[in-house]
Amino acid sequence: MVSVIIPSYNRARTILPAVESVLKQTYSDLELWVVDDCSTDNTEQVLAQLQDPRLHYFRLKKNSGACTARNKGIELATGEYIAFNDSDDQWHADKLEKQLAFLKKTCSDVVTCAMTVKDEEGNALHVFPDHGEEGPLTYEDLLLYNCCSTQLILGKAECFKQYPFDPFMPRLQDWDEMLRLSQHFRICFQKEILVDAFMQKDSITKHPERGVIAMDKLFAKHRDAIVSHPKIAESFFRKKASFVCQTGKNPSAEFKALRTYAPSFANTAKYLLARTGFYLPLFNHRH
Repeated sequence: MVSVIIPSYNRARTILPAVESVLKQTYSDLELWVVDDCSTDNTEQVLAQLQDPRLHYFRLKKNSGACTARNKGIELATGEYIAFNDSDDQWHADKLEKQLAFLKKTCSDVVTCAMTVKDEEGNALHVFPDHGEEGPLTYEDLLLYNCCSTQLILGKAECFKQYPFDPFMPRLQDWDEMLRLSQHFRICFQKEILVDAFMQKDSITKHPERGVIAMDKLFAKHRDAIVSHPKIAESFFRKKASFVCQTGKNPSAEFKALRTYAPSFANTAKYLLARTGFYLPLFNHRH
C-alpha cells in the first residue's frame, strides 16, 4: 500500500481536484491523509463531499507549517511506501503505477519525476526539471541542481520515518529533504512528466526573503561539500544571489563567496558589479 500525504492550509478552493487526482489513480491500493494545518476556511466541509474510505482527514491544533503537517502525515502513514502531493496540484492518473514500477526496476529507495508548471488558469509555463538524464541521483547531483519537488517524490516509508522534513526550513524543504535522503538511500530520477503543478498567487515561492534564509540554512548543513566543488559552489551562490536580487538588494556577499570558491574572470566581474550597485539593475532588466 502507498500512503499519500497532502498538507493543506486554506486551500478549500483547490483541494478537491488535488485529492481526486490521488483517489483516481490506476494504482488503487492507497490511503490518503489530508493534514489540515489549522485552516480558517471550509476545507473540512469540502472534503466531506467525498465518500471514499481511503481518504482520512487530520486537523492540527495550531498552524505549524507544511513540514510539520507532512511529518504528521508520515507519522500516521501505514503504507509500505509514502508519496506526497500539494493541495493545489494534480497527479496524472498513472503516476503511482509508473513510479512504483520504476522504483522496483531501478532497485531504488526513493524516486522522483517531472512536472508541468502551470499558472492558475492552467496555462503551461515550463517543465521542471528542465534538464537531466534518467537514472541515479547522488548527493553531489542534488547539491548541483535542485531537481526535486515534494509532489514528485515517492519512496519507501522507512526513509521518511527515519528522516522527516525539517520544520525550521522556511522554503526549499524538498531540496533539504532529498539532500539528507541521498546520503543514506538510493535515489533515481524518472524522466517522465507525471504531475501538473499550479502556481498560486499566495505561494511560498513568492517570498524570496525566505529563499535567502533557506539557502543560509542549507549552506550551514552542507558547507564542506559546497565549498570543495567549484561547480557546486558556483551553482549554489548564483541561486542564492538570485533570491537576494528578488528582495531588492545587491548580492555582493554572494558574489564574493562565488569569487572565492569558484574563481574566474566572470565571477570577479559579477562581484565588482554587485559591490558598486550595478548588478541589481542588470538583473531586474534581464528578468
